[in-house]
Amino acid sequence: MSGVIGIDLGTADAIVASVGKGVVDIVRNEVSERKTPCVVGFTDKNRLIGEAAMTSIKSNYKNTCRNPKQLLGRTSIDQDEELIKEKFFQVLLDIVYHI
Repeated sequence: MSGVIGIDLGTADAIVASVGKGVVDIVRNEVSERKTPCVVGFTDKNRLIGEAAMTSIKSNYKNTCRNPKQLLGRTSIDQDEELIKEKFFQVLLDIVYHI
């Protein structure tokens, strides 16, 4: 029998669970927590996700995005550019326009 995973992508945090042999197991992240902050940050050489992005958010705020979930499913960024400018940092606009 194959295992199944479930992903809860919340506004502030994400949680991943697996089901195998009738048992649900919450997957722990790289710092042994059951939930991971929905934060993504970028440096010259690295992409930081979750706890790593939160750790560097103050020193790397211009290249960090909290709650990227709000961009999922959008077909036209141009219509929502003002919303994005209010909620996200410039790096997101740069990334989206280059995709």
